[in-house]
Amino acid sequence: MKSKLLHLLERDNESSDLDKIPGKLAWIFDGMAILQQLASSNASTFGEFASQVFDILISVTRTRNCKRIDFVTDRYLPHSIKSAERGKRSSAGDIRVKIISSTQKKTIQWKKFLANATNKTELVEFLVKEWEKAYYTPKLQGVNLFVAHGEMCHRLSSDGNVTIVQEVQDLFTTQEEADTRMFLHASNASKDHDAIIIRSPDTDVAVLGITLNHAIPAKLYLDIGSKNQRRLLNLGEIASSLGEMRAGALLGFHAFTGCDAVSSFYGKGKSKGFALFQTDDDSACAMSQLGSTQNVSDSLMDACEKFVCKLYGSNVITSVNTLRFELFTRTRAKSRMLPPNKDSLTFHVKRANYQAFIWKRALEAKPKIDDPPGHGWKITGEMLEIEWMRLPPAPDAILELMSCNCKRDCSNNSCQCRKNNLHCTDACGCDKCVNQMEESDFSDDGGQESDEEEEAL
Repeated sequence: MKSKLLHLLERDNESSDLDKIPGKLAWIFDGMAILQQLASSNASTFGEFASQVFDILISVTRTRNCKRIDFVTDRYLPHSIKSAERGKRSSAGDIRVKIISSTQKKTIQWKKFLANATNKTELVEFLVKEWEKAYYTPKLQGVNLFVAHGEMCHRLSSDGNVTIVQEVQDLFTTQEEADTRMFLHASNASKDHDAIIIRSPDTDVAVLGITLNHAIPAKLYLDIGSKNQRRLLNLGEIASSLGEMRAGALLGFHAFTGCDAVSSFYGKGKSKGFALFQTDDDSACAMSQLGSTQNVSDSLMDACEKFVCKLYGSNVITSVNTLRFELFTRTRAKSRMLPPNKDSLTFHVKRANYQAFIWKRALEAKPKIDDPPGHGWKITGEMLEIEWMRLPPAPDAILELMSCNCKRDCSNNSCQCRKNNLHCTDACGCDKCVNQMEESDFSDDGGQESDEEEEAL
């Protein structure tokens, strides 16, 4: 799981004590995380639900000297690189519910409701309108509530008699993800706050905070976990423990080794990659270059290829195609246990670079970012899809030699593979095969380790 990286990062850093954080505090909330966590809410109407969300936000103002709260949400674009991950979350289907009024009954199929992008967009707009009502005026007194919705941001406050709603032009943004948008808000809040706490369950947010820590004057903390696992991570201390170069390279490393939008390497979890990242300067340097520009240079491609070869155990071979051949001839490992071929790796590097490029521009309100096609994705019909490769995985003659379509168990020389003294592989179409080699264990973490997209590249 990608949360493994968070455990590795916080391993030598103790949770901070909220009462010992000095100065003025601002608290930034991942809005969609709150909405998802309230799946079991006992609110009977959407109006009651709005009140519950508001009370969660306003509760932190009871903390010493916290008078600014930010509620930050995603935008939902038609050709988003997050589509595959969101598709997995909505695999059980969705329902469309239009919110008409605050007295409308809240749907009990909350997960299916939130699986629909239009529902989420309209729900956030509904919350903003609700919180502007007179009922919330006394609760807003002495508090500044910043609500990011669509491309806009409004500040809600109160003089005790009326609610004051103001546009915050500096926080109008074309950014898609709340993950990056929260740091745009953090940068804004740092102008007049000493410490900023971000409440989010996402490892991506921790990684962003560690890399961007140097660019935000206030102290950054991540509020993560729940109940007795809730903790406050000092992101500046974690960045210092990594060192300047590796803290800056962490975004590229996280994108390259697997995140929501980019696949991980089958059987190669975060632990082994992080150990290499920590001990090998060339590997860390390669990861630091990801996202510097939108296009992948030949030198960056070469550096990433060397990193992958090291990840699969070779400090000598620097070509993934050569290493694939060497590992296969030595171990007859299944194809998914081998490093990706050069063609496939090229598209993987493009995707990781594109994601890192977006992350590294989190402090820009209107970053100039290309559309995904050409950066490891393609448009098929009206859908954005991952472009895994353009070349065949092997020449036709090799594929024909190395695969069979036996209807029996491949126990005699009528099987093309057995006849050529080869084990059957995943490329074969045989059934109940007795000619397959026992699977070699190439995993560094005792199995697959991903809550992201886990595919053989």
